[in-house]
Amino acid sequence: MSMKNIIKILFLLVFALLVGCNSKKNQKIENIKKSHLDGTWLLVDVIDSVLKQKKIVENIFGGEVNIEMILIEIHHNKINTFGIFHRMMDTIKNTHKDTLAHIGLNILPQSRKKYVLCFDEKKDIIYTQTKIRKYIYRRITPKDSILYAGDNNDSWLKDLEKFYIKKFIAGTYKAIDNQQNISNFVLHYDGKVEGFKNFYNFEIYIPSGTIWRFNTDAISFESREESSPMPQQLPNESNEIYHRKIIQHLDKTRQSFSFDFKGDTLILNKLEPKLNDFLHYELGVQKYYFLKQKSK
Repeated sequence: MSMKNIIKILFLLVFALLVGCNSKKNQKIENIKKSHLDGTWLLVDVIDSVLKQKKIVENIFGGEVNIEMILIEIHHNKINTFGIFHRMMDTIKNTHKDTLAHIGLNILPQSRKKYVLCFDEKKDIIYTQTKIRKYIYRRITPKDSILYAGDNNDSWLKDLEKFYIKKFIAGTYKAIDNQQNISNFVLHYDGKVEGFKNFYNFEIYIPSGTIWRFNTDAISFESREESSPMPQQLPNESNEIYHRKIIQHLDKTRQSFSFDFKGDTLILNKLEPKLNDFLHYELGVQKYYFLKQKSK
């Protein structure tokens, strides 16, 4: 065999070895990319922006994807999304280049909207671009662990409420100007309240479903007063008087307030049920101002 042929054979062997190594390397990187998507992803608007601004409804109402895509769970080629309406499940259709999935989500029964979810490996984010704006999702962290999705959308929304309470609602508050004999009161992480009127329990409002009672951030308190039968309309009693009696009756066991943070100052504004429409509320006159105490 000539030296020339020997050199050709050696060249081909080296070339084949290099191609094989590069092929394995590329395959490994691709596998890492796909497995790297697995996990839980949170919409920055509804998590980080809320915590920074201390405003819930404004951030939840402000996004078109929030209806069904606040939290995303990915496992292999399966994707689950959770939002303020309900939960959706789909299959990742492709992973070409930086595109994660073409996912179809039922926004309303009569329509179907598709989002393209993309993965930015350098920034380690998932994003989707709509005609209006770009929405970004980040990975869940140990600090957000309460937000791991449950078996259904109701449990996820309840976890979201607990998350907000823990992050910026719970704490000790001191009344400014000692309003109506209220000095200090405490909102506990578990939904208990001490020192504010005769209330013992509270919950904050997370918009969900198709009926939204409030168009503002709201907190509802329950009192220990026993619920009495709903008043009946008397003969010749006007509807307005009767409806006001119902409002007074509801007010004995449960009261709702809008809440707004101005720095460390919490402002509560009484919310009153609308006449002839007890599912929706409007701002009343009564207001309270409290200063949140620094935790020791």
